[in-house]
Formats: sequence, structure tokens, C-alpha cells
Amino acid sequence: MLAGLAVTCSVVGGALMLPVADAVELTGEVGALITVIWMIAPLESVAVVIRERSSAPIPAAFACASLFSNSSWTLYGFYVAKDAYLWAPNLVGALAALIQVMLLMVFGLPKAASAQAKRASSAAADKDAGAPLEILTSSIGQSGQSVQGAQLDHEKPNPSSTRSRPMVGRSDLPPASPGGAPR
Repeated sequence: MLAGLAVTCSVVGGALMLPVADAVELTGEVGALITVIWMIAPLESVAVVIRERSSAPIPAAFACASLFSNSSWTLYGFYVAKDAYLWAPNLVGALAALIQVMLLMVFGLPKAASAQAKRASSAAADKDAGAPLEILTSSIGQSGQSVQGAQLDHEKPNPSSTRSRPMVGRSDLPPASPGGAPR
């Protein structure tokens, strides 16, 4: 991510120092390159699809939408706009999407049952991840004892905890002044 930011800053900085025509050319070339990289990125799953003989890693809706969109922009860029910066990267994207759609046709769409099983296991994992977490504090109270096992209001009480709720304020301190500091 930082590399992308560095490239973007370099291109923008370089473009600001160039004459307008050269700046347009530079930003067009860099934009086309970034677009091509972005469009061929889903092809990294092709080896997995062929090895496992399953099209599960391919997002079918995205592949079909990419094929339609990139084909449309390729035709528009070639026949109407006559702009290689428009049609060339979209041609690469259309070919990448075509490969994905062909793999979907060869290996078929993933079975609905396996998709439901994945959703069920994902829901079970989310349930486990969403279980209430115990908040452990190690602050020293006025009596010198450590207060541990403080919990949020929505959690079940912890039998090993000496308190069922976190300490919100201390009654042994003087009330705060309007500025927030004790008087």
C-alpha cells in the first residue's frame, strides 16, 4: 500500500513539473498500467482453479460484470473515442475476465450446498468471535488490592470476579471542577 502511495506521489510530483502535454501523456500511461494490474489481479486464482478443478475461488458475478464492462469500454475506446489509453487496458481486462468466465463454464458454478456450508461455518466462526470478552484490569485500588475481572454491562457475571461491573468513578475523590481537574 505504501508502495502505491509512493508511486502516486512520484507521478503527481513529476507531472506537475512537466509541460501539460507531457503530463497528460505520463498520467495516461501510469493510469493505464495501474488499470491493467488491477484487472489482471483476479487471475492469480487460475492456478488454484485448475489444480483443484473447482471454480469456487472465482467470483462469478464480478467476472461476468467485468467481461461486460471491459468489453463495452474497449469497443467505445476503439471505435468512438479512438483512444488507446481507453481501449488497450480495457481489452486486457476483457481478456482476463473472459478467461475467468471460461473457467466458470468449464468447471461449473460452485455448488449451492458448498456455498451454504461455507456461510454456516462462517456464521459459527462469527458467533465464536463475537462472544463477550472479559476486560481485565490491573489498576490498583485505594486499598492496594488489584481489581481484576471487571466486565461490560452486557456480559454474564464472572464468578471469579470480585466486581460484576467496571469501576466507573471513585467516590473517595473530590468532585471534578468544570475544567475536569479535581478541586
